Amino acid sequence: MSTNETPVRDGWVGKFLALRNAAADPKLNRTDLAVLACILDHHGSGGAKPGYQRMSRMTQVDRRTVIRSVQRLQSLGYLTIEGRDRQTNIYRPVFPTSVTWPTSGVAVTSDIQTTELVVQVSLPLVGQLSPEPEAIKPEAEPIKPVRTNRRLLTYDKWCEDSTDEELKCFEDRVYAYGKRINVSEHLIDLYFNWADQKWSGDAKKYKDWPRVICRALEEDWHHLWRFGPDGNPYLTTAGEQLKRSTSAS
Repeated sequence: MSTNETPVRDGWVGKFLALRNAAADPKLNRTDLAVLACILDHHGSGGAKPGYQRMSRMTQVDRRTVIRSVQRLQSLGYLTIEGRDRQTNIYRPVFPTSVTWPTSGVAVTSDIQTTELVVQVSLPLVGQLSPEPEAIKPEAEPIKPVRTNRRLLTYDKWCEDSTDEELKCFEDRVYAYGKRINVSEHLIDLYFNWADQKWSGDAKKYKDWPRVICRALEEDWHHLWRFGPDGNPYLTTAGEQLKRSTSAS
C-alpha cells in the first residue's frame, strides 16, 4: 500500500492528531488529556489563553490538578507556555509536522466533517470512611494569604480577576498549611472543591477572598474531616459525600 505524506497545520486535523498522539502516551492520564483537549479547544492564531479556573470548570477537576497536568504536558513536550505579567498564560500546543495517509486500497474523500471530541474524566477516591473517634487537631501556624486589591468582589469575580500565578501562589500556601497539620493534598483538593461549590454563583462579596478561604479552612467551616487519636485525619459523612459526588461527576 502506497502512502502520501501531507503537512499538518494547527486546524482541526492538527488538533485531533495532537490529542491522538497524547492519548497513546502511557505517561499521561485522563485528566492530562482533558486539560490538553481544553487547551486545543481554545487554540487560535494567538495561542490558547484559558485560565486555570476556566480549565478547572471545563474538566471538572480542581485547579491544583489542572496545574499539575499543565506542567506534565509541558515537561513531556506536548505544549509550550508563555507567561504574561498579571494575565493568563499563553499555551501553544505542539502539533505533528506531517501525517501519512494511505493512497491505495482505501477510498479517500475531501468532504470531511469536523467532529467534537469529548474526554470523560473520573477522579480517584480520596480515602475510606472510618468510625469517628475523639478528635485531636494538630497545631500549626495560620496561613499567610497573598495581598489583594481590597475591592468588594464576588468569589467568581475574584477568580476571574486573579492571574494564574496569583492563584497558584495562594494555593501553594494552602497546601503548605495542610502539610503542616498533617492533611494530605487530596483532602486539600476536596476542600477547594467544597469552596467552589459553596461560593460559585453566590452574590456575597468580600474584599479579601484569600483570607476568607483560609479562615474557613482554619476554623473548620467545611466539616469535611476530623482528626483521630493518632493525629491522622479521616473523612466525615459530609466529606465522604462530597468525595463520592466529585468522583462521579
